Amino acid sequence: MLNKFRLWLISTSAMWSVILIKTWKVPICWTFWQGFEWAPIGIIFSPSNIVAYISIVCLLIGCHYLRIYNKRLDGSPTSLPIIIKEITDRSQDYINSLATLVTLFAVLIVNYETWRDLLVLAIMLAVIFVSYTQTNLYYANPVMALLKYKIAEVQTHTDCKELPSGSVVLYRRVLNAGDKVSPYHVADNVYIVI
Repeated sequence: MLNKFRLWLISTSAMWSVILIKTWKVPICWTFWQGFEWAPIGIIFSPSNIVAYISIVCLLIGCHYLRIYNKRLDGSPTSLPIIIKEITDRSQDYINSLATLVTLFAVLIVNYETWRDLLVLAIMLAVIFVSYTQTNLYYANPVMALLKYKIAEVQTHTDCKELPSGSVVLYRRVLNAGDKVSPYHVADNVYIVI
């Protein structure tokens, strides 16, 4: 479940960036002749700025998780190389996920001026998170497409437990039937292969 959450945070990083830009109200004042002074507490902890703070935290955590995945791919794989018998391209899943993210960006319409708006945001994010993780769509996020990952479903030997037949793989290089791959397990039946 942690890996699904990590991939969900990575996939929503564009949304968190837009929300941050939309909601941030600088809580400090700077004037040349008066020096530095803090804004009133009501502005610092306004609903709009709370959403901005949450966006900053989610962006930082998402970037950290992306760095973790890149570092994991530089390390040793979870098994010996496995031969792929058959490969089926599923990169169209990125388009399906993009359509889902368009509805996710509907969250940006909310003004975030009241505590009720924060509740609406929390409910929408919870529904989207559950939808992503339960439908196994967390791997098909457009951020991975921007990082040049492709999606495929692979068939391997029937006795292969490290990369079972029917698994979904994310990969960057050219991948054909008969190639050897080293899988890294993400969650469920999803793997990143090198």
